[in-house]
Amino acid sequence: MEAVFDAILVPFVEHIYVCSTNYGKKNGIESFSDIEETYQYICILLVMGIVQLPSKQDHFRTNSGYYNSYVSQLMTQERFETLSKSFSGSPDNLLTTEKLLNNLISIWQAIEHLSIDEIMTRFKGRCKYRQCIRGKPNSTGLKIFGGADKFGYLLYFWLYRGSDTLPLVEEELDHHNVGTKCVLKVVNETIENRSGDIIICADSYFGSLDLARAMNKHFDGIPYVFTLNKNRGGNAFKDVELDKTGDIFYTYNEEEKFSGLAVYDSKKCFFLSNYCSAIPHVPGCRPLMLEEYNRRMPGIDTHDIHLSRYLYPHKSIKWTDDILSFY
Repeated sequence: MEAVFDAILVPFVEHIYVCSTNYGKKNGIESFSDIEETYQYICILLVMGIVQLPSKQDHFRTNSGYYNSYVSQLMTQERFETLSKSFSGSPDNLLTTEKLLNNLISIWQAIEHLSIDEIMTRFKGRCKYRQCIRGKPNSTGLKIFGGADKFGYLLYFWLYRGSDTLPLVEEELDHHNVGTKCVLKVVNETIENRSGDIIICADSYFGSLDLARAMNKHFDGIPYVFTLNKNRGGNAFKDVELDKTGDIFYTYNEEEKFSGLAVYDSKKCFFLSNYCSAIPHVPGCRPLMLEEYNRRMPGIDTHDIHLSRYLYPHKSIKWTDDILSFY
């Protein structure tokens, strides 16, 4: 466990210490005296996330029912408020720091599957990167692309700032669309440290016939299953008509070695996979491809659930602080 904290927490705290001291000097604000005080500040933030109290001030009280001896002995409220003013970081540098991302991958091997999806961090201030995605728990905020395994461990991620700011990919992959490049980048960065066969899952934002062909070409043998919109499936679903709940259409492309499934479940859904069949094993039951997708896709959702338990209550007009709270 100590090695895990050293691999993740040390580069993060060192980055916060350097950025905060530089920010304090630039703006004439008192900042961290040393890196040890930075560790203390980060620990208090973690405690505030784990132990939810009505207000931030309650963590520092010593004469009420809300009493936390750990926080009050570690730092005074006045000092905490002072450090909060200079607390800063550079998400651009932090997100592209190979040391941090490599450590995330090196200390953990993906288990069973890798689901690739969007993560929304809540932010309603002014920022040109702010987006709104209907249906998300935090519908308005900053969008992060990432890949997580069965237990919700985030193996690779980056802040989305437009299609022209995606992480660099090999020249031969640069002609693909945004969704395909995102999946190929995550798979390329995490596939070396895997235990057994890792199944790649993605939703309709990423899924397309282009992605299936790219996976077969560049990562042949890696199993995948993803959903897609009908108009992104080429000729596979061109003439498919689903009229009522329970209607199923399945196909198999022998030349390109993937199966296609169209099913009217709660809504019209379209799937592509190279390892599971679209044909129901038992008449009247759901197809295996649909069951596999529903079982393996919620990796990012699991990550969001775990993260929500540790986020400390905060309000900020700076989008950089919002991203730092996500880390």
